Amino acid sequence: MELGGKGAMVVLEDTDLDKAVADALSEIYLANGEACVAASRLLVHDTIYDELVDRFVTVARTIRVGDATEHATEVGPLLLATQRLSVRRHIEGALAEGATIMTGDEEIDLDEALVNGYYFRPTLVADPGGATAITAADGVGHRPGEQLPQAEDQQKTGERQLGHPGRRRQVVTDPGE
Repeated sequence: MELGGKGAMVVLEDTDLDKAVADALSEIYLANGEACVAASRLLVHDTIYDELVDRFVTVARTIRVGDATEHATEVGPLLLATQRLSVRRHIEGALAEGATIMTGDEEIDLDEALVNGYYFRPTLVADPGGATAITAADGVGHRPGEQLPQAEDQQKTGERQLGHPGRRRQVVTDPGE
């Protein structure tokens, strides 16, 4: 039984941004976002929000989408056509509610050998207020991307993290020496 979830990854202001971006990319796009332990919400302290989003988008745009059996592929197809349609509907709903697409939001047609795959470019949905339905929607593989509600301080970040269902939570910070 797959239960889904809205696990959060919290990025605090004292973190190494390159490490946080690498961790976020691997957590969010784990198994094309179709894993119950994949982070599906990224909460970022407002002092580093813009820089983290810029770095995330730069790297996310280079993700190789393709045949999952090929070594060079980083993201393969979604499991079903209905899953790709669900991704599309969630993104359209988020846009209608005022969210912004930072990168992705494209179905992909690959070469003839892969024409029957359900490919969708990894997508990043920015929802700084955390108020759209996509932020709260439970489930697995709803979108191969993430929302970025800004978190003004650690207490608000904790409140947002605990205010949503989710199986797993992660905090990225630099504890110092």
